[in-house]
Parts: sequence; C-alpha cells; structure tokens
Amino acid sequence: MEKNKILEAARNNKAKGREYERTESVRGSLLGSLAAIMVGVILFLIDYFAKGNVNVSLIVVAMTAAWVQSLYEGIKNKKLYLIIIGAIEAVMAFVFLLVFISQVVS
Repeated sequence: MEKNKILEAARNNKAKGREYERTESVRGSLLGSLAAIMVGVILFLIDYFAKGNVNVSLIVVAMTAAWVQSLYEGIKNKKLYLIIIGAIEAVMAFVFLLVFISQVVS
C-alpha cells in the first residue's frame, strides 16, 4: 500500500513539473516577443531623433515575431485572448510593412 502511494505521488509531481515547464516556456516566449517589439521601437526612435529618418523595418520584424508567437500559442493552447492579440499584431505588422514598402518605392 505504501509503495502505491509513493508511486502515485511521484506521478503527480512529474505531471506538475511538466505543466510548470510548459507554462514557463510560454511566458519566456511572450517576454521574448515583447522584448523584440521594445527593441524595434527603441531603435526606430533613436533613428528618428538622431537622423530624422522614419525607418519602420525594425518594427515590422518585431511585430512579425510577436504575432507569430501569439497566434501559435493561442491556437496551441486554445486561448482566445492570445489569438485576438496575435491577429491585432498581424494587422499592425502588415500596416507597418506597407509603410516600409511605400518608403522604399518612393
């Protein structure tokens, strides 16, 4: 009887460990995407204030990383708020991409 209780406790702890690891992995991915957006915006602002250039290419890259990550995690974990956030980020990335293309063409 004691052996079965020990084995059951070990199985429960192992499952909790996997869930914690998955949760932290998702959190790390979200923080990485947020950091990419922040770096893109900071570099955009530095370029704008230092040279007067409006270069949105870095924001496009950061927003693309963010929307892909958000949509993937939202679909994978069936979390509607992440899917909505990812869709909004995708639209924003597309708008910034159009702005960048118009700058390059003109």
